[in-house]
Amino acid sequence: MTHGAIFDSFVNCFFLARSPVFSHLSASLQGLTTIRAFEAQEILQSEFDRYQDVHSTSWYLFIASNRGFGFWLDSFCVVYLAIVCFTILLLGGEFYISSILCPRLGEE
Repeated sequence: MTHGAIFDSFVNCFFLARSPVFSHLSASLQGLTTIRAFEAQEILQSEFDRYQDVHSTSWYLFIASNRGFGFWLDSFCVVYLAIVCFTILLLGGEFYISSILCPRLGEE
């Protein structure tokens, strides 16, 4: 799987987990008088807590995966730049990029 596919699946997971939280909150606010009349506050609060736990879990997974990928990408860039810098230092003397990219350009 590519990073884009993994990222898309995390975003989809986050939005699927977020939807029940908002719909539950909206339905609770609309039926607030009925909820209070039947004294169902604790039941709805436990349902909301379960929805919120799922949402928080998916959000943390999304943030942690983004930070992990960012760290991996930064590490890769540092290693790449270190290799380039040490190669330039080891070659010493005159160094022309054209001699590496087009080695036969100067031959005639």
